[in-house]
Amino acid sequence: YQTSALQQHIEQHAAGLGQALNVRVRMSHFEGLCEMVAHGAGGAILPRVIAERYQQRYRFAVIALQDRWAQRRLCLCYQDDARLTPAMRRLLAWLRQP
Repeated sequence: YQTSALQQHIEQHAAGLGQALNVRVRMSHFEGLCEMVAHGAGGAILPRVIAERYQQRYRFAVIALQDRWAQRRLCLCYQDDARLTPAMRRLLAWLRQP
């Protein structure tokens, strides 16, 4: 089982604070993790959009994390400016605005 980017992110921040996580179960998909939480098997740190998607179905509480470590930095990747579609060019122009 390969560690997810989210898991690596959390583990790196915990290590930076001198802490180690006691992860008992790793799931390969978010829905299974939400189902385990709903059955009382512990808690989980999830992307908010995922938690909100499954909250109604599995009936668990969601608390938004406000700590700095919980804020993820995302980026947009692309190969070559010359091969971009018009829509992608508009998106990049908008993202590059100050």
